[in-house]
Amino acid sequence: MHMARKPSHWATNAAGRTHQGGRWEAERPRGTRRRKLALLTAVLVSMVLGATHAFAITAPNVFNFEVEGDLRSGTSFGGGDDWAQGSSGLGVLIPAPGQPTNGTVAPLDNPAEPGKAFALRDKIAAEGSNADDALITNNKETDFQDSNGDGLADDPSITDWSIGLGQVPPSKDDLSYVYLYHDLANRNNVVYMAFERTNILGTSHVDFEFNHLDTVPCPSNPATRCPQRTNGDVLIAFDITNGGAVVTPRLFLWDTSDWPTTPQEQREYPWRESAVNLSDKIIATTNADPNGIPAGPWGSVDSKGASRSTIPQFGFFEIAADFGALGLAIGCPGFATLQVKSRSAAAIDADLKDYGVLSIELDHCGSISGQKFHDLNADGVKDAGEPGLSGWEIHLFGTTDDGASVHDHTTTDANGNYSFPKVLRGSYTVCETLQVDWTQSFPTAGAGTVSCVGHSGGGGGAPVGLGY
Repeated sequence: MHMARKPSHWATNAAGRTHQGGRWEAERPRGTRRRKLALLTAVLVSMVLGATHAFAITAPNVFNFEVEGDLRSGTSFGGGDDWAQGSSGLGVLIPAPGQPTNGTVAPLDNPAEPGKAFALRDKIAAEGSNADDALITNNKETDFQDSNGDGLADDPSITDWSIGLGQVPPSKDDLSYVYLYHDLANRNNVVYMAFERTNILGTSHVDFEFNHLDTVPCPSNPATRCPQRTNGDVLIAFDITNGGAVVTPRLFLWDTSDWPTTPQEQREYPWRESAVNLSDKIIATTNADPNGIPAGPWGSVDSKGASRSTIPQFGFFEIAADFGALGLAIGCPGFATLQVKSRSAAAIDADLKDYGVLSIELDHCGSISGQKFHDLNADGVKDAGEPGLSGWEIHLFGTTDDGASVHDHTTTDANGNYSFPKVLRGSYTVCETLQVDWTQSFPTAGAGTVSCVGHSGGGGGAPVGLGY
């Protein structure tokens, strides 16, 4: 039985992932030379359901991640990991192998670090009149789908923006790099964000929006994709004032719970500003050093598109948001899309300017995966040259920690691999549907095995024999 929690006999690798093995063997059809085949399983699970804590987060070190206004660990006074490797720790991002390091390519997640990092390199206006994804024709957060043209929102979940290629004026609203990192298992549900802007003059207003759903074709132009909001989506707005010296966060939650009982003309727009005190739950910092800070090893660009090795004062901002303390549930599934936008003013319905979107995995899901293979020497071990077996139905049975019953099934691919990618924490058994004239010979009854007989089948037939 697979437990989507961390028993003492599991091994944990450097990336914080967990693995356990189980095997099935069977004979070939009668009348042929006997051969063995086996099913190896590996379990990958999330260990945290949404831990809460009773203390405030404080800069510059937030759960061993530096939040002090620069990209490289140890270059300031944080003393932890950071976006890029430095003197005191690792970086959660690394330059893309074989790609330029002149500020034109997004870095990649560092597999040596636990958790997951994401990066977006957003083209800037100076790189061409039609280079940058932008929100054009005075788009606002309060735009909505109005299918009958009566001026009333008939589907507030789909925001009908005009998204196209163009310039983003002025330069202070033009973003070049956006970063996101989370390690929910080890950093207590804190989500880390950062961005670079190409001009350090004046005020800016930047939104990080977390959506549970993927984008959808825009109603007015299906060739582009627009946000699809749902209750519980999160928007964190950052108002940058005093030339960049002051960064003030605000929190908005998408809420349409009162719409079914409210006349259309009286409905309040669904982004509702939270009254929660953010002072010890969201930390926002900037690079205040008059000499600037070193750019990441992937580089940076200025407002003219020229490569630079130093990011000037007030050109880089980073944030730590304690989703647990804010009461923002990260479940399974969790947040799937990050949208980053700049606005012309602080008002939530001000004109939107620059726009970028990232597919993210911000959730508390685990996964169970493995491989079914031809055990040529019948030793129960996958040796070199033993091929995977495709087309076998694999079942997952179990109960989540919340008591919900689970039955899912999939089919092994061309290499014999299978995967259940979104698994809630709980206890599970993996079984198989035996194909005609095959007899399961392993595992035999013993510790860790569970009978698969009696489970309802799915797709190809009922699972039998023993499973783990």
